[in-house]
Order: sequence, then C-alpha cells, then structure tokens
Amino acid sequence: RSLPPLPRAMDHGSGGAIDGKIYVAGGRSGSIGGHTTQLDIYDPDDGSWTQGAPMPTSRGGIAGAVYAGQLYVFGGEGSSRPGGVFDEVEAYDPVANTWQTLEPMQPGRHGTGAATLGDKIYVPGGADVIAFGAVDTHQVYLP
Repeated sequence: RSLPPLPRAMDHGSGGAIDGKIYVAGGRSGSIGGHTTQLDIYDPDDGSWTQGAPMPTSRGGIAGAVYAGQLYVFGGEGSSRPGGVFDEVEAYDPVANTWQTLEPMQPGRHGTGAATLGDKIYVPGGADVIAFGAVDTHQVYLP
C-alpha cells in the first residue's frame, strides 16, 4: 500500500524504527550544502508525519542506528571545516523529544553506515573528504 510521502524532499538522511514509529533525521535536498536539522516521525497507526525536535547539527551524508530506544546519528558532510565533513555524534530520545551531543567520532566521516549488534554500534568506512576520500576506518561505538 502507498504511504504518505515524507514532508520534504531529501536524500542522504538516516533513520530507524523505535517503538513502532519511523524516525528520519537530517539529510539534504539538491546539494551537499542544502542540509537540514529536521527530524520527521512517521506513525503507521494513524498514517501521519509529525516533526520532532531538530538535530543540534545540520548535516547530510549521515549514518544512523537505534540502540536502547534512542536514535544515534554519526558524522556527515557539508561542513565548512577543512575536508567538509562532520565528526558530531548526537542521540535522540523520543520520550523526552530531546537530543544529546556525545563524544565526537574520530575521524569525522560521511557516506558510511551504522548498525547495532548486541550492545555496540558499528560504524565502518566512509570518507573523510567531502564527496570522496574513502577510508578504511572501522569504529565500534559503546553507548
């Protein structure tokens, strides 16, 4: 069946499912610099999208994983820093509708993924330069 579209056109965002809802954070529309802090929440019970608290750091090209009922967002691209990548790690608590800024990833990267396995979040590869710069870094995050 068709579901309602995202409230905004976007790519290079990330998200996950928590307690039956889908959370979609950040991303961009049109260009690397067109990133956002927006958090969209889809509730399949009523078929509607709402907005949650915005991410502290606007970015696209991010990785995300769910752990212990929170959405963790890693890195990204579109920064004005040398290399153009973000090292931020932020976690969203849907119960409190708040974000927490955590220890940054080293090195900052974009174009990676993240996956929870057991009590760890794995963040492999990615790139340390905007639009390219692949690295062989593999980090294990312990929330």
